Amino acid sequence: MAIQDIISQAGSILQGLTIGIPPTTALAMVYTNLPASLGQTPCATIMPHHGTLTWPRKPMQREVNHDFDIFVYFSKGMDMASADQLLKPYIDAVILLFDTHITLGGTCFNSGITDYNYGGITYAGVDYIGIKFTLRVIEFSPFQYQA
Repeated sequence: MAIQDIISQAGSILQGLTIGIPPTTALAMVYTNLPASLGQTPCATIMPHHGTLTWPRKPMQREVNHDFDIFVYFSKGMDMASADQLLKPYIDAVILLFDTHITLGGTCFNSGITDYNYGGITYAGVDYIGIKFTLRVIEFSPFQYQA
């Protein structure tokens, strides 16, 4: 699958994120293409960060390991002490969400959150409180290598 297909599916899955009881939608917007500026928060962006291709190549199959950055922007202009209790539930919720969708709707072989960083995030020169997650995706695709 193309990287854009993986990003689109991850975005659709992330748009379904719920926090709270009864479950409420957690994100106002999920950007699968980076905007000039962020609109209403909380929101998220998804973008490729790093990729590796398995070496040596396997006959009839290409394996690519992708790392995507998912940034959840919770609030701007809010101090960490005020945001802390509201932001912490996003950690478990995002990990659980991707653990229950490991093939990203059939766009990959396997995927999951591998790490996160909690605290300040800057986007387009604006400081936000949020979380950066790394989503690792393993993609297998049939490929006929030429001799």
